[in-house]
Amino acid sequence: MQITDLIGKKCRFVKESDKFPESYEPGRITVLLSEENRIVEIYRENDLPQI
Repeated sequence: MQITDLIGKKCRFVKESDKFPESYEPGRITVLLSEENRIVEIYRENDLPQI
């Protein structure tokens, strides 16, 4: 993934110390931040499986 891949994507930013929200949105990008506002992890919520 490149930073430009995030253009137009729905994103949320969550600090490690925050209570992590349980909401789930397929395709959304979550950026996990340290207390120093440094990126710890970036991940994409998977699309729901097609049945």
